[in-house]
Amino acid sequence: MVFILLSIIFNTIIGLVFRYFGQFNVQNLPAIVVNYAVCGTIAAFAGGQFPWDLHAQAPPWLPFTLVLGTMFTFGFWVLSYTVQYHGVGTTSVFQKISLVITAVFAILYFNESLTVGKWIGIPLAVLAIVLIQQKSNKRVVNGKMGWLLLLPFLTFLFNGIIDTALFYVEQIQLASTADYFFISTVFYTAGSFGGLILIYQIAFRKLRVQLKDVLGGIALGIPNFFSIYFFLRALGAGIGGSVVVPVNNVGIILLSAVLGTFIFSERFNRYNKIGILAALLSIVLISLNEQ
Repeated sequence: MVFILLSIIFNTIIGLVFRYFGQFNVQNLPAIVVNYAVCGTIAAFAGGQFPWDLHAQAPPWLPFTLVLGTMFTFGFWVLSYTVQYHGVGTTSVFQKISLVITAVFAILYFNESLTVGKWIGIPLAVLAIVLIQQKSNKRVVNGKMGWLLLLPFLTFLFNGIIDTALFYVEQIQLASTADYFFISTVFYTAGSFGGLILIYQIAFRKLRVQLKDVLGGIALGIPNFFSIYFFLRALGAGIGGSVVVPVNNVGIILLSAVLGTFIFSERFNRYNKIGILAALLSIVLISLNEQ
């Protein structure tokens, strides 16, 4: 259970770091690029193999890393703004409840059984999204950028697509998501794609990268890697995915909500609280029926 606890802590730290980005005016894009460079480097050293090894044969999963890397960059960019405009607690719920997308994909594509837990859990997840989204409408609609209301849904969508893609790669045995070489390649691909966007912004939009952006990226990259590392260690500890996944996701939501309340004075109304409870129950119902 130590690995699960560490996974919960490092996942929650990611949200807190993004929240502090807004307070210290750290630019999201440069920090995200540095973050993936840090993640990729740690993963490469941990696995003892770098993606640019010219003597290594190109793995069959390489095209998937290109797609995943792109999704990682956009997903983290959306996540950063979601945390900054909607709070740590709300964002964590939309992140973790996105497992409903993977569950539906598994049912439709791999013909997995539609258990009672999924029958109840999937509609419950939709209800949770509606209730939780009641939170920040007043804060955002009064501003000039009403599109910010879409950020939680985009976080839900990107996170769900990424998880589904990783699930697909694992299911067809193309690669193991516990393979450091695979993980480091995805991270470096994400960093490279983000780097191209960053170069464009610097050249044509006069974006200036500051030291605090680099330091912010390092502060983000370390917990980002270890959140994945300890989650994979928990899965490999013999506890069982049907226990690890719901406990991990529920723990992240609860810890994020508590820290968001105490550190950043985030508030949840009655509908939000009911929505969070619905999300927690949905995660447990869907996850416990995966095995």
